[in-house]
Amino acid sequence: MLLRDFTSALIAAAEKGAKVARIVRAENTLLQLLVQEKEGKEKNDRFVQDFKTLADVLIQEMVRHDLSLKFPGLEENVYGEESNCFTNTAGKSVVVQLCPTPQETASLLKEVLDGNEKAAAILSEALHEDVEATVDTMLQSQEQEVAVDDVGIWIDPIDSTAQFIRGQTGAPNNEGIVDEGLQCVTVLIGAFDKQSGQPIAGVCVQPFALWDTKTLQWLHNTTWSVCYKDVRLSSITPSKSDKHSIIISSSESDAVKQKLSKKFTLFSAAGAGYKILSAAWGHVDGYVLSRPTIYKWDCCAPHAVLLSLGGGIVPYTDLDTDLHKDLHKDLDKDLDTIQGADQSHQLQYQFSSNEGGNAVPGVIAYRTKDVLSDIIHCLKNGT
Repeated sequence: MLLRDFTSALIAAAEKGAKVARIVRAENTLLQLLVQEKEGKEKNDRFVQDFKTLADVLIQEMVRHDLSLKFPGLEENVYGEESNCFTNTAGKSVVVQLCPTPQETASLLKEVLDGNEKAAAILSEALHEDVEATVDTMLQSQEQEVAVDDVGIWIDPIDSTAQFIRGQTGAPNNEGIVDEGLQCVTVLIGAFDKQSGQPIAGVCVQPFALWDTKTLQWLHNTTWSVCYKDVRLSSITPSKSDKHSIIISSSESDAVKQKLSKKFTLFSAAGAGYKILSAAWGHVDGYVLSRPTIYKWDCCAPHAVLLSLGGGIVPYTDLDTDLHKDLHKDLDKDLDTIQGADQSHQLQYQFSSNEGGNAVPGVIAYRTKDVLSDIIHCLKNGT
């Protein structure tokens, strides 16, 4: 398959997923029907309550379905956060999937929605809609090919589910960062090379990026990237930043905060995807998470964006390796090169069938190698 066609399909699927998320949020009564608390192995211990919504499952299965139609066989390598088994209020479990026709999908969704035909029809129509992404001319000109069997896909259908459920609107600060609210919600689709584990393309869509006061509707924002072999493309224009700022989780440890604050201004925000994207967009220089509380589906897509811009994500645990020494030797080289010590330390995304095998041991996300060096110096030396 052509890399441009593959990336275009990812963009179309992610934007379609964002539309489904907006439809779900548009009706509060519908949203209440769609929420069930995660239990057992699916529950994230970081939250008192964590939710799986039908919107998550629908978007994940829609992406699997749509990509398999364009690239048969790819569906076997699509991995995500959610199980596609959803339980309705009557306690009946239904395997959610897209059927051959909108009518069949609506009939299946009706079971999940306790007989709500109208809601099932609206969702089915959105899931079966043909969406063609508007692709940048620089992507259209690419002729590189990538084999279907070599590609894996990580999906986070709705990252920052808690913000999605609450439905509140956040206000950006002077740096353009929203600390919580619907703007922190993202649909993340990342592609990786199954051999190397490295990201090769990523699409991140904010379904609720901006409220249009004229139409009284939410507008979405799409960020995409390609970082395959010698190709580096992104919807973001690379730029230098002297902000000296880092974004963190509100639950980050005091020890890490104290070390970073000696050199950086600190901000916090909801959503792992949103925080990594804040670095890619240039709102901050990087993102630090010292705890293993996120997963490969959170990171793959925005990691691809950072890589395409000359940045990246390394595991937090690599602080205890030779990363600092290797990076220091490399910093006298051209910072714009795609090769270097930091490349050998990049987070990898091979799928693991083991329980917990897809968790990430904390991350250091960065826009440039010199930012990474400064972060490492702070964390290791406290200065």
